[in-house]
Amino acid sequence: MDPESVSARKKRITATIAAYEKAFGKPCEWDYGSELPTVPTVSVASPDKGETVLLIVRDHTEEDIFIRTKKSTSMSAIFSTYATHKREYLESIGEDYYNLRFLVDGQRIGGDETPECLKLADHDVIICILTQSGC
Repeated sequence: MDPESVSARKKRITATIAAYEKAFGKPCEWDYGSELPTVPTVSVASPDKGETVLLIVRDHTEEDIFIRTKKSTSMSAIFSTYATHKREYLESIGEDYYNLRFLVDGQRIGGDETPECLKLADHDVIICILTQSGC
């Protein structure tokens, strides 16, 4: 990895940690070191076709969902995969898929964006939060 991409990755990680702490009001305890956890991943697209990226979606329950997808896949497909995986939990708390918001580097992600246009790399973290309704 060239020094410029390492610097960009460090900035992305710092921004993600800050967004997590702002969204959840507590320190981020996930280790962003070189030894990343090995867990089963959900695949949105076949890894054989095109360049793929492994994304981590983390929510307030601190459960990490690993999603491997092509860099050209729309983020709405990734959101849908995440919601399908968390369907039972969302139903148990009476929330709907449409109340989920996804952030990367503290900025909201649109459904028409792709990992490529967001410049996401392997093991980048997407934060999932529930919108607040009412007072």
